[in-house]
Amino acid sequence: MRLLVLSLVALGSLFGGYWSLGAYLGGTQAAAVLQGTPELSGRVASLGGFPQRIEVTLEEPRWQGEGISWQTGAIRLHAATLRPTTIRADVAPMQDLTLGGLSHAVEAQDMTGQMTLGLDRSVRAATVDMASARFDPPLGLSALGPLTARLTHVEDARYDIALRADGLDLPPLPLFADPDSADLTGTLRIDGQITLAEALQIGAPASDLRQLDLSDMVLQLGDLDIGLSGTVERDTAGLLDGTIRLHLSDWQVLHRLLRETGLLSPDEAQLAAMLLGSQAEAGGTAITLDLDLTRSALAFGPFTLVQLPPL
Repeated sequence: MRLLVLSLVALGSLFGGYWSLGAYLGGTQAAAVLQGTPELSGRVASLGGFPQRIEVTLEEPRWQGEGISWQTGAIRLHAATLRPTTIRADVAPMQDLTLGGLSHAVEAQDMTGQMTLGLDRSVRAATVDMASARFDPPLGLSALGPLTARLTHVEDARYDIALRADGLDLPPLPLFADPDSADLTGTLRIDGQITLAEALQIGAPASDLRQLDLSDMVLQLGDLDIGLSGTVERDTAGLLDGTIRLHLSDWQVLHRLLRETGLLSPDEAQLAAMLLGSQAEAGGTAITLDLDLTRSALAFGPFTLVQLPPL
């Protein structure tokens, strides 16, 4: 009996020591991530979760990139005591997103994340889930429903990406619907693969994008379906080159957009209507176009549609 008690005490002490060491390492690793990632700031506020898990709370985390910033009140990171390489995150619902100098209040419900790390702290997989979000003022859209984004390591610095977003809520747009109609709702689906300059690693600066292989992207807005696929490469200056296949369920919407935004003069609009109409499927308005992307200039034949900013 005495041996059993001593054994239980020894095991308890060993487990407690393991948890304490894990909590200490978790806190120091979180601090190292803040120091080693220039875009990220915040402070490690508390440790806890004994005995089932190791918890680290980051207060006032902020991500600052070029032309964009995001912050919230707190992120609670936690991992099962016996699985410290799988980290889960609970993000506070009230957030602030700034784009181009304009600040947007974001209310994100049930926003969680999960990251699986290798022994070398490399990112093997990452997932973000969110039940819903609202934006004030609207960020192109005023709200969205369930969202799931996933990243999975393939090899070297290549990763599979997938995104699903439902319940996209947009204000009425003359290009897509009657201005007096109800708000537009839509969905977004993205599947593809990205290649980075270096593999992702916790505590290291964000790696630059080198190539995007978009196998399938579908945006549904009301009765309009927009599909994209193709391969795009990014050079060291942030300029893009590649070919993109665009599918529209109604080419007349694209033509109206180009005409009303002034990207096509009246003469060019008439010629473009003839070209686009000749590409339409027989008896309908659906169309598939191969667009060229050269040094971030997106063009259809001789027509430059838009000059994208460097990434």
